[in-house]
Amino acid sequence: MAKFAFRLQKVLEYREYEEEWAKQTYLDAKATRIKVEAEILSIQHMREDVLRQPALSLNEYRAIEETVLRFDDMETEAELQKQAVMVDEQRAETAWQSKHQEVEILKTLREEELEEFNKEEAKKEQAELDEWAVLRRAA
Repeated sequence: MAKFAFRLQKVLEYREYEEEWAKQTYLDAKATRIKVEAEILSIQHMREDVLRQPALSLNEYRAIEETVLRFDDMETEAELQKQAVMVDEQRAETAWQSKHQEVEILKTLREEELEEFNKEEAKKEQAELDEWAVLRRAA
């Protein structure tokens, strides 16, 4: 019995590598987004802590206000960074999904080719059995 060999096996293997690379890129982008979101939360908590401090004098009030303004600026910058990271994450996810579809198409093609191969092998085997049966009867 002949051994099945998928004619596009090397392509399938390479596409699987590409899918894995795209998946890793997506996971890296997602981790970056989560890190930026954590940074935003940290800034918000620090701002809240500063706002909880009592201001006993005008100078303390001004210092708190300046600190809060700096935190606001930092949060705005982090939000802009988050938006950029989210765009990168969406692109990476789309690329990963595309690579996954390519792999699935090749796997489906492989399965169909294997099924056709098995049918052909079964026909050959049946033909051999039929020939063997005819030769045996003749003898």
